[in-house]
Amino acid sequence: MGTGEFVFSIVVLLAISVFVVLLWLLGKWSFLLFKRILDKPRVPRRTAVAAVVATVLLAALSLTFWTFSRKIVQEVGREVNRRVSVGEGLNELESSSEPTPSTGDLDLDPSPPPDVNPTLPPPAPPPPPPQGPVPPRPVGSQRAGYFACQIFFATNRAVRREPLTRFASERGDGELIYGSVEVSIPGIHEPGRIESPEWWRFWATDDAAEYVLVLSTDVFGSRQMFEAEVEAVLAEAGRDDVLLFVHGYNVEFEEAAKRTAQLTYDLRFPGVPMFFSWPSRGEVDAYPADEASVEWSVPHFQKLLRFVLTEVGARRVHIIAHSMGNRALVRALSTFDRDELPPGSAELRQIVLAAPDIDAGVFKQLAASFPGKAERITLYTSRQDKAILASMSFHRYPRAGGSIVVVPGVDTIDASVVQTDFLSHSYYGDSIISDIAKIIRRELSPEQRGHRMRPISNGVYWEYLHLGDRGGWH
Repeated sequence: MGTGEFVFSIVVLLAISVFVVLLWLLGKWSFLLFKRILDKPRVPRRTAVAAVVATVLLAALSLTFWTFSRKIVQEVGREVNRRVSVGEGLNELESSSEPTPSTGDLDLDPSPPPDVNPTLPPPAPPPPPPQGPVPPRPVGSQRAGYFACQIFFATNRAVRREPLTRFASERGDGELIYGSVEVSIPGIHEPGRIESPEWWRFWATDDAAEYVLVLSTDVFGSRQMFEAEVEAVLAEAGRDDVLLFVHGYNVEFEEAAKRTAQLTYDLRFPGVPMFFSWPSRGEVDAYPADEASVEWSVPHFQKLLRFVLTEVGARRVHIIAHSMGNRALVRALSTFDRDELPPGSAELRQIVLAAPDIDAGVFKQLAASFPGKAERITLYTSRQDKAILASMSFHRYPRAGGSIVVVPGVDTIDASVVQTDFLSHSYYGDSIISDIAKIIRRELSPEQRGHRMRPISNGVYWEYLHLGDRGGWH
């Protein structure tokens, strides 16, 4: 342990000790005040006020202590993971290095040969460049401290232009609005995270080098402008792939843009990313309103899907939908007919249904028409998903994202072993991001990705396995 680490440990221990002492003093003060209130029928007003203040301070200090401790645990965990990775890299480097020659093979005479002037040895040549394929780069530009992702979008939200252009949670007039956003991915980005200021950092600023931010929003005047922009970016990137993301319930426009950028960056998707933002209210208690809006958005998404497949110059289109957004995607796929597309249209390649908040019985009915409509359709489900469990309790019927649903043409992956955030509902964006990358970039099957096949009466599903459970990435 270095001197800096030792000092940091002492400071952390002192801070924790101070917090514990303050909690004990406040707790004792609150107890004595409330005991006095209960013992006497009539209590001075200032005593009651003091009791309330003590209780509020105790709750605030407890919450601060919990947040502080949680932050320390997270930082320690990241440091441990980093050191383990470095240690494994050093071990691999040592095991692959050339053996040291024995002393019998060396010339131990330090004096130079006759007639040769002793000179300094020539400098070692620079190391050769790393071999192997270079990881693909998302669409965007590298800037000081962050990477700026360019993300295209289509939305049927109402638009507000005062004081700045932004999209509301209400429905628009039924016509799709097209545009693009620029989103920052900070240099300190960790895969799976959407870096944002902690609630207790009142002094935090909008720093693109630290946080994922929407830097700008451009609305195109027509669909033709959108088509021309996408074609130009595809040509510049030298790729023919489009990744389309559909967000879920309780998501505002800017949140959808940030999630699309994070997925694009972590997947190292080299083509054009875009997202469809339907008018979710962005409020926890607006679940029924979101259900109505996503159903209202189905024909708009169908229109967007046909447009992307036929008119933007793409050759391959991949789709990721999350939670309630799967209702729009599943219903659009159920009526999608590849034979109705004009010659030269793009192919639907990889479709990922992440934690779909859709009735399991309805999904089975609609998915009966899925075979042949895309190269591969993957459904991720989890019995630990608390948001899906709440939806199941609300509807009184199983959801496709919280039960094992097996239908022809769909690879069902049971990701119940994965736990991420408190609700375990956003695992698609962090814990299994590498698995989705293998689907979209390499088009691997569940077996090729190392998952365990589980046969049941009406077919098979696949059990998601952690990295350690399958001995390394395949």
